[in-house]
Amino acid sequence: MNEKIIKCLLVEDNPIDAKLVEAMLLKASSHQMDILSAKNLQDALGLLDKQYFDVIVLDLRLPDSDGIDTFRKIYRKALKIPVIILTAIDDESLAIQTIKEGAQDYIIKGQINERQLAQSISFAIARMHLKNDS
Repeated sequence: MNEKIIKCLLVEDNPIDAKLVEAMLLKASSHQMDILSAKNLQDALGLLDKQYFDVIVLDLRLPDSDGIDTFRKIYRKALKIPVIILTAIDDESLAIQTIKEGAQDYIIKGQINERQLAQSISFAIARMHLKNDS
């Protein structure tokens, strides 16, 4: 069976967190994952100019951007790509705001396991396909 490879853009400035997320995704996903990492917003925006991704996993605190503005800048650039927030910012109002503005999920680092993260990505991609097909 020729299964689709999921192309994931991981936007995370902390190398330890980035490696942990990559390991979680590679271990738990039922799909083959091709994960490309960016350490700041500018690098992520540049990668979005050059290639397509099926999903973006985004930390909101980056060296060159912080908070809701980080999400907004990525989302404007990638309207048809599901964005999942994976951050240490445990702020319910920020979570609600990002979801209202288009994020597919808001996940707190350390409060999710690899299976839940892989499921969140699968569901986000499925929802985006449904939205784009209608």
